[in-house]
Amino acid sequence: MNAPARRLCGSLTVAWLTLCPASAGVMITEFLAQNDGGLTDEAGRSSDWIELTNTGDTAVNLAGWYLTDDAANLRKWKFPALSLGANGRLLVLASGDDRRDPAGPLHTNFSLRAAGEYLALVQPDGV
Repeated sequence: MNAPARRLCGSLTVAWLTLCPASAGVMITEFLAQNDGGLTDEAGRSSDWIELTNTGDTAVNLAGWYLTDDAANLRKWKFPALSLGANGRLLVLASGDDRRDPAGPLHTNFSLRAAGEYLALVQPDGV
């Protein structure tokens, strides 16, 4: 039996997640806060990364959605107009490079701290 879909909300550290019931079907499913050479970006750097998964049955346009590492700034990094297909996955590099071209790799304007910090995926309505 599959567990019900859940999305990330609230605080997140390397060792602790707060989950709540899914509404839009998109959630953070995995992240790496200290990439020691596993995955490299287009410049050959080992950037931190965040994986999103659309657990829903329909595509979701991520225009107006945000990622943030700051609870006081829920609109820190805005997604471009980009469709995440049903059951699709998207990798966003948390490099600090702030790249939003949907035709290329996406890079947030922040990186992740290995010691832990806040991390959130924010819907257009601020949830």
